[in-house]
Amino acid sequence: MGITVKQKRQAGAVQVAAAADDRDRVRLVAGPGTGKSYTIEERVVRLLNENADPKSVAAVSFTRASSQDLEKRVQAACERSNHGEAHIAVTTLHSLALRTLRAAGALAAYPVDPLVLDEWELTKLFDPEFARRANIGTVRRRREIREDHEAFWSTGQHTQRPAQRPPDPPISDAERVAFRAFHGPRTQLYACVLPGEIVQKCVQMLDAGTLDPIELLGIEHLIVDEFQDLNPMDLRFVYGLAELGATLFVAGDDDQSLYSFRYADPSGIQEFPDQFEVAGSHVLQHCFRCTPAVLASADALITQNAAPKRIPKDLVSLYADSEPRVNGTIQCWRYGSAAEEATFVALSCRRLIDAGMDPREIMVLVSNARALQWQLSAAFDKLDVPFEPPRETAFRDTDVGRAVMTVARIVSDRDDYVALRTLLELRSGVGIVTATAIADATIEHDLNYHDIFYEALPEDVFSPRAETALDQAREVCEVLLEWSSDDAVEDRAEALDHVIAMILGADATSSWRDEVEIVPAGTTIAELARFLSSEKDDERASILSAIHARLGNDLSPEESLPNRVRVMTMHGAKGLSATVVLIPGLEEQILPGETRARYPGQVLEAARMLYVSITRARLACLLSYANRRFINGQSTPHQASRFASHLGVRFSPGPEGVSTEWAGDAVRVSKDL
Repeated sequence: MGITVKQKRQAGAVQVAAAADDRDRVRLVAGPGTGKSYTIEERVVRLLNENADPKSVAAVSFTRASSQDLEKRVQAACERSNHGEAHIAVTTLHSLALRTLRAAGALAAYPVDPLVLDEWELTKLFDPEFARRANIGTVRRRREIREDHEAFWSTGQHTQRPAQRPPDPPISDAERVAFRAFHGPRTQLYACVLPGEIVQKCVQMLDAGTLDPIELLGIEHLIVDEFQDLNPMDLRFVYGLAELGATLFVAGDDDQSLYSFRYADPSGIQEFPDQFEVAGSHVLQHCFRCTPAVLASADALITQNAAPKRIPKDLVSLYADSEPRVNGTIQCWRYGSAAEEATFVALSCRRLIDAGMDPREIMVLVSNARALQWQLSAAFDKLDVPFEPPRETAFRDTDVGRAVMTVARIVSDRDDYVALRTLLELRSGVGIVTATAIADATIEHDLNYHDIFYEALPEDVFSPRAETALDQAREVCEVLLEWSSDDAVEDRAEALDHVIAMILGADATSSWRDEVEIVPAGTTIAELARFLSSEKDDERASILSAIHARLGNDLSPEESLPNRVRVMTMHGAKGLSATVVLIPGLEEQILPGETRARYPGQVLEAARMLYVSITRARLACLLSYANRRFINGQSTPHQASRFASHLGVRFSPGPEGVSTEWAGDAVRVSKDL
C-alpha cells in the first residue's frame, strides 16, 4: 500500500497553501522529495484559474533538462485542470534572457541566432584562436583570461572561481583588453555566446533603462525553480523583472546548492525575505522519496555541516507511518583496497539484479570519476553487470562523436556556424594557424561562414593552405545539402560512414553505430543532433521518450533509456532517484578532496553534495571507503572522509557484497515504495 491517502492529503494541503499564497513575492523551500514540482504545478493552475493569460506566465529552471521536465509536468497539470489549451513556457533563465534580447532587436550583431559554446567548443575552438591572436603562451593562461570574463558576467566582478588558486600573475588590464577585442568579432563571426554573457547583457540594459522584458514579452508572473543555483547576475535579472511589476514565486533548497563553480550562491534563497518588504515563505517538510533511515543519516550530515544562514528544516519521511512501515537501510563499510571496494559495489549490483531489481533502480554515485571509474568498470565487466558510465566520458567529446554530432547539426541547421567551424577543427592537417587565418580573413573582408562554406570563394582572400582546408570542408557540406533533418538515421547510415571518413579518415567510420544504438529505429537526423547535444541523463531520457512517442511507442522517459546500472557523478545525479544508491570513495582525499579542504565554504558544499547523493536513495544507501587506492599509478594510503563520522552510522569491515538474502528482501520491500 505504501504512503496512505491520508498522508498524501496532509502533505498536499501544505503544498496547495504555498501555491495559493496571493502575495506578489513568495519563497518555497523544498527539501529532497517533498513535492516542489507539484507545488509549482499548482501555482500555475491557480494563476490560470484566476484568468491569467497563459502567455503572461513564465517559468524558468536551472538546466535545460530540468526545464524540459518541469514543462511536461506543468502541461500535464494544465490538462488535468481543464486548461489543456494553455501552453506555459518553461525555459532556462539564459533562454529567457535570449528571448528578451531577440524581442528588443539587440541580437542584430549576430548573423543568425547565437548558440552557447559547450566546454569542448570553448577549449578546442575559442581558446586556441584567442591564444593565437593575442599571443597567449599556455593553455592554462588562456583559460584563466576567459574565466576572468565569465566571472564578471556571472557576478559583476573580476574574480577567480571558488576553490581555485588565483591566477599567477593576476590577469592584467592589457589581457582583458585583448580578450574583449577578440571576443566581440569572434562571437559575431561564429554566431555564438559564452556562458553567462547573455544574462549580463540583459542586466546591463535593464540598469540603463533601455530594456523592459515585461513590455516586450508580456510577462506578469515569473516562477523560478532551483533558485539556490542562481548566480548574482541571474538574481539581478530576476529582481529586475520583479521591480518592473512581475509577481515572483521562487522555489529551491539551500541544502542542495552545488554549483559554486558556476558562481551559484545559496544566499539568494536564504535572504529572499530580506530582499522584499512583504514576502511569503513556506517550507515543505513531508518527504515522499526517502525512507526514515536514509533521511536520518542525510539530516545528521547536513546539520553538522550547516552554512551560517541555512534555512531550518524538519524533514519527515512519510514512510515512517506508511502501511506497511518501511524503515529503509543505511550501510557503511570500509575496505583495505579500492579493488575490494569495487568488487563490493559490482557484486552488490549483481545480486540485486539477480534478485529481480531493475538495473536502472540502482545508482552508483562518485565524486571523482577519474579516481574511481576505472576500477569500478573493471569490476562491473568481470561480473557482467550492465552499466552506464558517467557522462564525463561522453561519446560526443571523442573525435568520432563530435563528427557525428556536427554532421547532424549541419543537416538540421545549415547556418550552424559553430558546427561549420568544428568541421575545420576535426579535419586532419587543419591546424590552429590555418583556422585562425580563415577566421581573420573572413572578418577582414566582411564575409560570413555561410558565404565561405556554401558560396563561391572570393579570389585573393584566403591563402592556398586555407583554400585547401575550406574546399575539403565544403565537399562535406555539399554532400549534406542532399540530406534532410527528417531523414531516418538508419537510412543515412552508409552515407554517414562516408562523410565521417571524409572528415576523420576511413578508420573512424563504424565505431559510431555502437554508440548510438540506444536511439530507436526511425530516429531522425534532427533528433539525433538533440540527443547527442544533451548533457544529462534525464535530458537524454526526455528526448528518447519524445522520439518513442512520435513513433507510437508508449514508453516513459525512464523506460526509454537502456536498462543498466547508472554510474554517475554526484553533480549529475541531482534531480534523480533510485531504489538503492551506492556511494564508494568516501575518503578525505576525494571528498572533500585536497583542493576543497583549503576553503571552508567549499567543504560545506562538498557536504551538500554528499547530502544530495544520499537523498537520491528511496530504500537504501550503501556508503564505503578504501584505505588504499591507486592514484597516478601508485598505491596511495587514504583516510576516511571527515563526513564519515557525521552520518550517524558506524563503519565496519565490509563484506564481499550484499547478501543474496538482503538483496531479495530489498526487492520485496521496494514494492511498498
